[in-house]
Order: sequence, then C-alpha cells, then structure tokens
Amino acid sequence: MTSREYAEYRRLMELPVEEQTEETEDALGQILDWIDGDREDCPYFEELQP
Repeated sequence: MTSREYAEYRRLMELPVEEQTEETEDALGQILDWIDGDREDCPYFEELQP
C-alpha cells in the first residue's frame, strides 16, 4: 500500500457517519477485502491513479 492509498484509506475510515455514502462504503469494503487478502486487486485505488 502506498502512502497515498493509506491516506485515502484513513480518510474513508474517519468519515463521520452523516458523510458516508453508498460509494464510500463500497470503496472501504474493497480496500478492506484487498487488505485481508480476499481480493487480488483494489479497483478503487486503480481509479485514483493519475
């Protein structure tokens, strides 16, 4: 995980409940599955690439 990916992960983890959306929950789910080894890629992080 790059520092940019980690920063985005932390940002999503720290979002207040009232700011969470289905999109942010899906992104966090992808990231956590990737960290746990349940998936080999993380489409959310691929979308962040410049």
